[in-house]
Amino acid sequence: MKALSRIVFAIVAAGCCAAAGAQTSDSDMQRRARNREEAIANHERMMHGEAPRTYRDDRRPVAHVEEHESAREKVREGARSTRNFTHRQAEKMRHFSERQNRRHPSPNPMTKEPDKAPIAIGK
Repeated sequence: MKALSRIVFAIVAAGCCAAAGAQTSDSDMQRRARNREEAIANHERMMHGEAPRTYRDDRRPVAHVEEHESAREKVREGARSTRNFTHRQAEKMRHFSERQNRRHPSPNPMTKEPDKAPIAIGK
């Protein structure tokens, strides 16, 4: 019984793998062909010293300068938000330390501690 179930499992697994391999659709093949053509065109442009083209979602080329400006703005905004976040966290830590110091003041260094022997546990 155990051997029969293993054989059936192996046949089902092989069938699933074969079905997955045969499932490449025409649209998938067209997309791959289009990507291959774009990669070849970009490679040829790079070999001739031209800048590679980038595309929007609707497959129209984007102006090279506009892309750099938007990328620069994105980087600046990311740096600005990170800087603001770190400053806020530092302020929170300072306020936390101040609150804790007010709640639990440190003892004066010259104050003598009382003798705890009479009330110590175990005496």
